[in-house]
Amino acid sequence: MHLDIIDHYITLLDFKFRRLYILWISDDIDGVVVDNQRKVIAFKDKAQLLKFVEKKAISLKEGITAYYINNLQQWVLEPDRNIDYEVFLNFWNLCTDISYSVGIDFMGDVRDELINNLYNKLFDASGTFISEEPNPTFNEVEISKLSEIIQNGLALLIDNLSVN
Repeated sequence: MHLDIIDHYITLLDFKFRRLYILWISDDIDGVVVDNQRKVIAFKDKAQLLKFVEKKAISLKEGITAYYINNLQQWVLEPDRNIDYEVFLNFWNLCTDISYSVGIDFMGDVRDELINNLYNKLFDASGTFISEEPNPTFNEVEISKLSEIIQNGLALLIDNLSVN
């Protein structure tokens, strides 16, 4: 992966009491910027991230995508049918990208019928495209599995951050 010919985007991880910034990469296979130990490079503030970007001569695309990690953590503690489809879908996709970048498996990437069905429901309900079922319902088994997937994604993220 060549840092000078791919698209980089600032991503904010908001943990409620702490904000971290990472760089998300859009390429043939999406990912995040990692260090030599394959940990996600995270910055305590945007200024530090911008210094890194300048030092590495990385070209940034406009805008910042925010993930409110605390909200996901709260939902995992008490999972229910109150699901923000777009938030969950976007976080799931970020975890897939982190998984690829750090070389550690993510439960959401396992292909089985239940997981595929969950992802498709989130995708359809997110409003990204016109869907036959824009307001799906999730049964208890699906909510439990979604909770496991989000919890696995949170652990994948938190356990693989290298804060600068």
